[in-house]
Amino acid sequence: MITNVILVEQYIQKCDCGIWTSRYRNAIPLTRAWCLFEVYCTVETKSRFEVAMSSAEHRSFIVDVSQDVRVVNQMIGDVDGRKSEAWNPEDKRRIFDAVQNTAGFDTVNSTVFEVMRSWVVSALETAMNIEQDKGERAGLQCTLGELLRRQGQYDRALPLLLSSVEYRQKNRGQGHPNTLATMHNLANLYYAKGDYDSALPLYLQCMEIRKEKLGPDHPDTLTSMNNLAGLYYAKRDYDSALPLYLQCVKVRKKKLGPDHPDALTLVNGLVGLYESMGDHGSALPLISVPRRQGSL
Repeated sequence: MITNVILVEQYIQKCDCGIWTSRYRNAIPLTRAWCLFEVYCTVETKSRFEVAMSSAEHRSFIVDVSQDVRVVNQMIGDVDGRKSEAWNPEDKRRIFDAVQNTAGFDTVNSTVFEVMRSWVVSALETAMNIEQDKGERAGLQCTLGELLRRQGQYDRALPLLLSSVEYRQKNRGQGHPNTLATMHNLANLYYAKGDYDSALPLYLQCMEIRKEKLGPDHPDTLTSMNNLAGLYYAKRDYDSALPLYLQCVKVRKKKLGPDHPDALTLVNGLVGLYESMGDHGSALPLISVPRRQGSL
């Protein structure tokens, strides 16, 4: 098996690694064992990595991600070498043995994810710099700012999100879904930076507008409500956080069921709040429910 790994690394050192895909929402190469392992080896050998798309597909990708960052999640969010396949069962066995005997699947998964996310960031930066349409540019700024926030690059993300919010508020209106998405991303950034005073009015506006336009039980409204509750929790304003958490848990359980991962994540937050308040009597009945760690 060591010989096979060396051969793969030597091949990549000579031939650089590329991924060819025409269906970025369901990137088949990211489900193939050889592709994932070669991407990992590309990083290890410090070789060049590229993604090849047709011009039309690349443009479609840029337009889609400028409108919704979830396109990126659909593309790279579920990378898992353990679930990858190969046309030749023997190839799969050897690749799995090589991974398990060296870096391990968690390392390979995280490496591939970071490589793909870095490629997306680079592609968005290039597109943003040449985009002439101001509306498309604002969308690219929103998505790129959110991706940079997730990478912890707050100083790079902030001017992008501020510019996107300014354009969309002026040209789309305060209640437009795209405007609200950018405001929410900006609030998330301020939250991550620990600037709670700047995040609070943005979360409040998003929640109130979404509640009015979409209804109190809409998933986007509940996302704003949950993040606002998390902000109050971080500020130790437990009395303001509690009714928001309770409402989110109630609606999620009703719509998704008590054992759904989203409902369990909210229960996790509610348990933490009760424990911080010293209300162990309210927390105890919830602790028996499997708990998940949630994040913004």
